[in-house]
Amino acid sequence: MGFGIGSMQSGAFCALDTFRVWEARGDDARAFLNGQLSSDVKSLLKGQWQLSSYSTPKGRALASFVLAASDDHFLLVTRASVADAVFRRLGMFVMRSKVQWQSDARSVFGITGTAALDTLAKLCGQPLPEAGGIWEGQDIDVLRLDAESAWLLVRPEAQAAWQERLAALLPQRPGAQWDAVEVAAGRPWVEAATSESFVPQMLNLDLQHGGISFKKGCYPGQEIVARTQYLGKVKRRMQRFGCAEANLAAPGTAVCLADGQACGEVVLAAALETVSAASAAAQVESGSAGGCDVLRQQLLAVVQLELAAGRTLHLGAGDGPLLQPLELPYAAD
Repeated sequence: MGFGIGSMQSGAFCALDTFRVWEARGDDARAFLNGQLSSDVKSLLKGQWQLSSYSTPKGRALASFVLAASDDHFLLVTRASVADAVFRRLGMFVMRSKVQWQSDARSVFGITGTAALDTLAKLCGQPLPEAGGIWEGQDIDVLRLDAESAWLLVRPEAQAAWQERLAALLPQRPGAQWDAVEVAAGRPWVEAATSESFVPQMLNLDLQHGGISFKKGCYPGQEIVARTQYLGKVKRRMQRFGCAEANLAAPGTAVCLADGQACGEVVLAAALETVSAASAAAQVESGSAGGCDVLRQQLLAVVQLELAAGRTLHLGAGDGPLLQPLELPYAAD
């Protein structure tokens, strides 16, 4: 499968300015985060990360996160377009809690490919953690995302040195191409254009890396999230598609039926340069699909399941580019 950033065997690295890092530390940091986010922060072990989200009281996700636990602090990684507003809003609820809530100036590098991860391990001087784990060095943190990708969080004073080390051993790709890894993994990122558009289950946060806990106590939007779960009303889910259109779909772009009726919304799109419609593993046969040549982008979109089931979907309008279903690495029915 092509991800748009070069061979997954040889690998590459990207400097990622699409992500921001925040830090919470102090005696009450764990309890504070547990009372605000959708995941069970109290159960998150040090040296591990989980997905999470922060919602309005109406249960609409304002942002999604990777939340990493260290010995004495937590790091929250989210998309740059929502970071300032969401972290400022969360900071309003620290109040008298013993929590230091502050921006973290670490740079984020994405590393992908089996050979590239082997190279990173040699630079770190030890094997990388398993997927879901974190290794903390003197000036870096390594978050192992999955078998073929990792994030390198680098403190400001070491950024230039680490970029030089990586560039000497690995090809560097533009940061925008990293989103191909995120889309293929099915990690849901809320952007400014889609903030407050989705209940967390619509983003499949209940299906991967502990993104939603239904057993912990209250947090903003918890009542809506729980009601959606227990009354069986998850009528919209995030799915992965391929499209022959070269121009990437912006977050919030409509997904439509052939008659023009909107039935979904794009979450994130990325270049997909090498997968043909004929070879896409999860392509469904439809009368209008046969003429599609090469899928040039892949995207995640939240769609209305019953309305979209068995019907041809298009990007942007009823006569827009055809969308071809592609697999996610986890079950999302």
